[in-house]
Parts: sequence; structure tokens; C-alpha cells
Amino acid sequence: GSVNGSSSSSSNCASFVGVAKDCTVSATRCLSTTSYTNVYSRNPLCHVAGATRNASDLYYVDGNDVCDGATKVTLSDLNNSSYATDLQAGRSTTVWVQYLRTNQPMLKQFTKYTVTYHANGGSGSVPAAQDKQQCDDLMLSNSTLTLSGFAQTGWNTNSDGTGTHYDLGGTYSADADVTLYAEWGFQGKGTEEEPYLIPSTEVWNYLADQVNGGTNYSGKYFQQTGDFTVSSKIIGYPTDDTHYVTFNGIYDGNGCTITASISKSDERYVAPFHCIANATIKNVIVTGSVTVSGSASIEHRRHPAGLVGVTDGTCILQNCRVSANVSGCDYMGGLIGHTQNANITITGCVYSGTLTASDANNTGGL
Repeated sequence: GSVNGSSSSSSNCASFVGVAKDCTVSATRCLSTTSYTNVYSRNPLCHVAGATRNASDLYYVDGNDVCDGATKVTLSDLNNSSYATDLQAGRSTTVWVQYLRTNQPMLKQFTKYTVTYHANGGSGSVPAAQDKQQCDDLMLSNSTLTLSGFAQTGWNTNSDGTGTHYDLGGTYSADADVTLYAEWGFQGKGTEEEPYLIPSTEVWNYLADQVNGGTNYSGKYFQQTGDFTVSSKIIGYPTDDTHYVTFNGIYDGNGCTITASISKSDERYVAPFHCIANATIKNVIVTGSVTVSGSASIEHRRHPAGLVGVTDGTCILQNCRVSANVSGCDYMGGLIGHTQNANITITGCVYSGTLTASDANNTGGL
């Protein structure tokens, strides 16, 4: 509204209390849109006469001078900034903000959103849900959970890590309720000094999922730190006769053992490392068995191996010991099933398993 003085000498005007004497006047989350004409002494809260003013989140819109105990704001501030939500702080439901001095007093809706956290298989203290006010940024929790063999790399809108990634302690800006799942990745940094660690079947399967999803890890270092079994998930796959989704990194088995329990039907190049390119595989021990069967034409069941199904580019196999038994139709090897336009260096490797071929064409120990 407005306060109009009869002359420029009009005084002791306010939006809420005209004059307060010998008392305390407190205001929290209040807004004055009063306009003043011919008034020289005014205050958004009250004019005091021996009284005390306590103001918290008290705002006023006026084109004249500053009034003590309050914050001067503009219409734009109230329509588009956090001042609007400050005025409504503490509400647990949708809050409203006026477009001021118009014929439409309720036009802009400010909503409180909730960010909920999910351990996603991890353990530890899950962060409490956080409230986010519309138009405000929210700093996310930087608390970390634990999951054996993995490191928490952030938060994600999807449990499988395919959604939107948020850093620990990062900023959430969207005006929407959301559940954020703990996002898990490799321990280590993928460097030669701090390689990604592969301690278990679960982390091997994660590596397989990442490679099979299109991340080849070119130039990245991996180190196996425990013995485990490989069965359902192998690394890489062929897209046609001469093209592959490949692992391109450096994998150091560190003298640990992979026990292969791999059985596939109507599939080519079956091995723990299905398809590699420009990669190094070293210090790996493989026991167990690799078996390929099925009824597809023979060319679609060829090239199983105890270590690598197919190689491309320049690859190195170094100090690997494979005793896994390999069974299939033909075109198989103890170490490598097939080399496709590849330059292979093999040093210090041994195959001591059994090759069983229904048709012994093109079958060899290496």
C-alpha cells in the first residue's frame, strides 16, 4: 500500500507499527512494499520511542533512502532470487511469492525440493535428506560410503551409473526432487604409479561392463590384487568379422590367479580377455576352463583361447602362465585364439593346459 503525508513534515510512519515505546518489536521474514509520499521519518518495521527493533530477513521495496534494520530489494530481486525463499524459510510445503504492485498478486510459485541419498550396495552412514529451495543451489553431501573393492566416485541419478554424475560435495541446481545413488568406480587413478585395482570378480565384472559399454581405457594401468573366478562376463566383444569393442589398456596380473569357468554358446573369440587392441597383458595366471559349444555354423564358434580371444593393433603378452583347458571346434590357441592385423610380442609365457577340438584345424598351444 502507500502512506501519504499531508506535507513534507509528516513523520513517524512505518509499514507495521507506527510508534513503539518502551518495548521490543521483532519481525522475522517480513516484506514491506509500502510507498511513502511527503514522509521524512519512516521505517519498514516501526518508529521507535525508547523501543528496541529486532529484524531478521526483513525486506522493503522503496525508491528512497535506506531504512535501518532492513534490506532494500527490487521487484526483480523478489521475483528471481533467493530473497523470495528467505521470506518463506521454514515452510515444509510449496511457498508463494507476489509479483508486487500488480493486479495479479499470486503469480510465481517457489517450491521446496528434496534430495535423498541411497547407499547403492555400500555400507556406512547414508547422508540425511537435504531440502533445496527453488532457484537456490544446494551443496551435496561429501560423506563417503564403502563397498568392498570399489571407491566412491560421487553421486548419480541412476543406480547403474548411467545417469547424471555429481561430485562429492558438488552443486545440485535442478529444481526437482531427486534420489542420488552412491556411484562406484575403481580404486586407484589408472596411472603407472597408482593403477586401477582389480581385487575381485565384482570389480572384474565392472571392468567388463565399462569396456563392453565403449570405454577402452587406452593408456590406463590396471593391477590385479587378488585371486578370483571369471565366468559370465568377459572383456570386449566382436561387432562383426573384423571389428571389435576392445580393451586397450595395460593389465598387470601381479602373479594373481584368474580361475576361468567360462562356457559360451555360438560365440567367437571366447577367452577372459575377449578382444584387445594395442594392449599389454602381463603377469597373469589363468586356470580352469574355457568351453564353446552350440549349433551355429562353425565360423561363428571359432577362436577360443585361455587368455585372449582376438588381438588387434600392437599387443604384448608378457610372463603369463595359462593352464586353463580350452574346448571348441577349431581355430583355437592356448594363449590367443586369433590375431587380426596385429603385431604380437610374446615373451616369457607358458601354456600347459589341454586343447580339445572337434576339428583340429589351426589349433596350437600359443
